[in-house]
Amino acid sequence: MFGWFSKKNETSSPVKKAQVSPYDTDTKEAVRKWLNRFFSGEDVQDSFWMKVDEYKRANGHEPKVNDIIWGMLNERRLQYSKDGALGLARNETLSMCTILELEERHSDRLQYAVELTLLDACGASNAGWGDGGPFRVNEAFIAPICAPLLAECAHNLKMTIDVLANEFISSGEKKLERYGKYRPALTAKEVWHLVADDVQENYSSGPNKKRARRVSEPSLRTSL
Repeated sequence: MFGWFSKKNETSSPVKKAQVSPYDTDTKEAVRKWLNRFFSGEDVQDSFWMKVDEYKRANGHEPKVNDIIWGMLNERRLQYSKDGALGLARNETLSMCTILELEERHSDRLQYAVELTLLDACGASNAGWGDGGPFRVNEAFIAPICAPLLAECAHNLKMTIDVLANEFISSGEKKLERYGKYRPALTAKEVWHLVADDVQENYSSGPNKKRARRVSEPSLRTSL
């Protein structure tokens, strides 16, 4: 998966302790390891189990682990975006790509991959929505994961490179327009040209066999 790519520094907010968990030891350990795939270096177990309890009270049954994690990632991503911390929002976008890969939701994954590439290419920072906004194009660095991610999405969706390019540019422009006066100087077409050669190279080499194996998310089993 994408765990090798380090995240930018962030400070976790303290959360209230969850009540004693009814889940058996094996389940809790499996969940702990699974959470570390998406929140490496962070202790989010209390927050996770609190959200599981909230879901059960509202719906009367156990949730999927990935659904709870998706909600946590999306909540953080939206808050970071609101605060103009787009570097941190970018990190959550990468983790959400991982969830979508596991769920084999290829169309959605492509849209998040486009978003990820745009944020990298436009120099997303955590500078906030003050003067100048959060984009620092002159400090931009496109992570090596972006090109193979886009190529893999195209393979999974049986897209040609030309179709992928058109989709990237079309959806990318819509994403950039959302930033209004803070929109970075680059266009989606210009960003595509920055990654096109690497995407073509990855596409031509075929699907990444090392990432073909799917690891199953843990299921929630109680000890009661």
